[in-house]
Amino acid sequence: MLKNIELTPEWVLSKFPEVIYADGNGNISVDTYDESDANWIKLALQTLCINFKENEYAENDLTIIDIEFRLEDLQGNCPALYKQLKEMNAKNKIYKGLNIN
Repeated sequence: MLKNIELTPEWVLSKFPEVIYADGNGNISVDTYDESDANWIKLALQTLCINFKENEYAENDLTIIDIEFRLEDLQGNCPALYKQLKEMNAKNKIYKGLNIN
């Protein structure tokens, strides 16, 4: 017997990235090394009508796919992930403010 499962955009955005980072300025960056995972992440963002920017970087033998978008775009549809990233963003904003050069 087959069992149906529901994949939500929030679940995909929480589980597929290798790295997820909030920069302190409200920008979110998710990185993956797998093109298939990147396609799932982009599909999740498109499903939520979130604009994003995609970049690829080569590092040693790895290709890093970086997908960037705004934190506030998650607020209405991904409450748990939004809360987690909002806390990270606030901490990184404080850290940036303390880094006086």
